[in-house]
Formats: sequence, C-alpha cells, structure tokens
Amino acid sequence: SRKADAVLREIRKRVAQGHLEVVLTGINLGCYRDREARYSLADLVRAAGAIPGLARLRLSSIEVNHVNAELVAALRETPNVARHLHVPLQSGDDRILRAMGRRYSSATYLRRVASLLDFNLTTDVIVGFPGEDELAFRRTLDVVAEAGITKAHV
Repeated sequence: SRKADAVLREIRKRVAQGHLEVVLTGINLGCYRDREARYSLADLVRAAGAIPGLARLRLSSIEVNHVNAELVAALRETPNVARHLHVPLQSGDDRILRAMGRRYSSATYLRRVASLLDFNLTTDVIVGFPGEDELAFRRTLDVVAEAGITKAHV
C-alpha cells in the first residue's frame, strides 16, 4: 500500500489541477493499510473526503469480505463519497463459490451488503463456470435480486 500521506498529497494535487472526482483503487483495496501512520481504508476515506474542493470520492471494486462496519461508517460519514460500490459476487451458489476458491458464502455476501441497500451496488458474475447447473444459475439470480444489485458484469 502507498503511504497515506502520499495518497492524500496526490489527491490534493489532482484537486488543485481541477479534478473534481477521485477514485481510490487497488488490486485488493479493502486490504489497504498504512501501518506506520495507522491508517485503514476507512481512515483514508475520511481523510480524503475532507480535502477541500474534492466534489466526489469513489471506491473501485471491493471484495465482500472487506465490507465491514468501520468502512460502511466511513462511507456514510463522508458526505462527498459516491453512494456506489462494486462488490463482486461471482456466483450465488455456495458449491460454485467453493469450487472457485472464494472465501465467502452467498449468505455472507447478503449479510455484508445488507448495510448498503441505499447504495447503488454493482457486481461481477461468472456464468458457465465448470459444474454450474441451472439450479446454481438460478441461485445466482436470486442473490443478485435480493442484494439489490443494479448492474452485473457477466
């Protein structure tokens, strides 16, 4: 992870150049930590959101296992955070999720995103994964509907 002060400096620089929106992104964004400064992703969201002139702050894709109370609180407390999150589902069928090597169940996914029902949620779904049958596909559709997903990348 980049140091928090470097990220915040970069955001200030971009805002000074006239950029109104910044997206925090990373391979595993939810794992962000600046151990030296004791900054978590939630801390970074709050600090970035407080930068004068920044109209909107967005997060790129975040894994469901990183959606936690601390992060959700930071997203809600920071007025210029876009009320949108991309949280990959991959499949709504637990057997397929295990075959994919995912470390969550469909119930975990639904529980984690339940606190974000007023956010615009998008996701990724893999269709036709080896072993997926009609029932597994229907379970995925059910989870997408129950989670309130507005757009799925298939």
